[in-house]
Formats: sequence, structure tokens, C-alpha cells
Amino acid sequence: RSTHLAQLMEGLSRATGVEEVVAASLDWCRDSLGATRSLLTLSLDDGGHGTREEWWSGHRLVDDELRARADELFDHGGTLVDRTGVVAARLSAPAGPVGVLVTDLGPEAALDEEDVEALSLAAANIAHAVARARLHEREHAVADELQRTLLPPDLPRIQGFDARAWFRPSKQGTVSGDFYDVVVDGDHWMAIVGDVSGKGVQAAAVATAARHTFRAAALHGSTPAETAAMIDRAIVALHEPGLFCTAVLAAGRQGSGSVTVVVAGHPMPLVVRSDGEVEELDTSGTVLGALPPVALTPGEVHLGAAGTLVVY
Repeated sequence: RSTHLAQLMEGLSRATGVEEVVAASLDWCRDSLGATRSLLTLSLDDGGHGTREEWWSGHRLVDDELRARADELFDHGGTLVDRTGVVAARLSAPAGPVGVLVTDLGPEAALDEEDVEALSLAAANIAHAVARARLHEREHAVADELQRTLLPPDLPRIQGFDARAWFRPSKQGTVSGDFYDVVVDGDHWMAIVGDVSGKGVQAAAVATAARHTFRAAALHGSTPAETAAMIDRAIVALHEPGLFCTAVLAAGRQGSGSVTVVVAGHPMPLVVRSDGEVEELDTSGTVLGALPPVALTPGEVHLGAAGTLVVY
């Protein structure tokens, strides 16, 4: 029995989503317990209210009578042992019932009280894994939504340029401090690519402040250096120790290939010429939000026909 439970715990420890928890549980019933048929029902919320969803392994085993007894288990708790070798246990979490596990071990199973106790313990572990997986999925959804707020839904059109952006998080479900944006104001445009140190909500808060400050400054007609200085002051005002921002800001006039670039502690942008030659910009600047006042040296680059400015 302890070996069976250890196998279940190993499978549940690798599961991060509800579907993975269900698969690990049903696989355990089949592979470790030798069940020919199993059913796992889960409520659609942690409090045990509303509709329940069902997952099956093997042939469907729950007839109307057994389903009714499983429903009773869900409402009142406990463990069901049927003379035909069908056993069921409620999955209970601190917030309330999560679901019911029903598995058919066959009439030759000869279950005793220790088997029933082991199944109850397994059900408790599955319930805990379901609750953990649901929390992970909610945090994942919040992280994805928060990350989306740091990025523009679309890039504006700039006369004479084809502005494109590609963003891929290093780890799904984790909020990073990476952001970018482009603002067009009349005849002028300005772009930024930034990276706040650290990850999580604090980094996202700093990135949000940096992006909003950038947009306000760009729409006010500020230069890249002036905008970077404003972002620096905005980050310092947040009083988030240990968090700073690196960034590249670029600006120009629509229809012109001349671009002013400011690099604040960020990897140097690359200029790809029409003949394939690659140049690294020769400019420098300190990170934002760490050691005010910020020191920046703007650089100028003329892209020319089919030239590309790459910021990463």
C-alpha cells in the first residue's frame, strides 16, 4: 500500500494543471491498483458548488444507483465499498469538497479496512493536488493578463518604416519586467524596449510605471534622453529597492531615415545595412532607477534604404 501511495505522490508532484492531476490519478488507479474502470468527478469550483465534470478511464462503470451513491458521498463525505469491488472516496479540500474518485478493482479484490484507509489517504492527496493545480492555473492566467498590459496590442504605422516586435517569455505563467512600446505624435515617433530587473508583480509594477511615463513624455514632445530621465525619476519615486530598468529609446521623424538613439544600460542595438553588414551602435548610458541622476549619451544613426535597427 505504501508503495502504491508513493507512486501516486510521484505522479501528482509532476502535475501542474488540473488535467495533469486527473491523468496521474486515473493512471495510478489502472497501473498501480489494477483497476479496470475508474471515474473522477470534479466540481467546477473549489467550494463544491455547481456542475461537476467527469473523466473516465476504461469503460464507463457508474450506473444510476452507483452514481447516486457517489453523489451522496460528495455531499456527506466518507468512503464507499461495494461488494462487486467498486470503491469510492470523496476528494475534500479545506475550501470544501472537490470531487469523487470511483474505481473498480473487481470482485476478487478482497478489500479490508487498511485498503479503504489507503484509498481515503489517496483521495486526500488528489484533492490537495487539484486545489494546488487550480491555484497554479489562476496565477498563470493572472500572470498572462498582467504581462499583456505591459505590451501594446498593435504597433502604429510610421511613414518610411516597418515597425515589428516579437515577444516570447522565457517561462510561461511568470510575469517579467520586459516591455516595449511605440508612440507616434504628428510628425514624430518614439520607441522603447525595456527590461526591469527581477520578475513578478513588483517588476511588472515598475515596468508599468516606466511604460506610462514613456508614453506621457513621448506625447509631450520630449527627446529620448529627456524621456529616459523622466523614467529614471519615476522608478526612483516608487521606492522599490533592488529594482532598476535598462532600456533603449529611439526617435525620429516620419519619412526620415535618421534616428536618435539612447541606450540606458541595455544591450547595444544593432544596425543591419542593406548589404547585410551588421554594426553595433557606439553609445552609452547608465541604467534607470538605480543611481540618479542618470547619465546618457545620445547617438545618431542613418538607416538608409532597407536598413534595419534591431533592439533586443
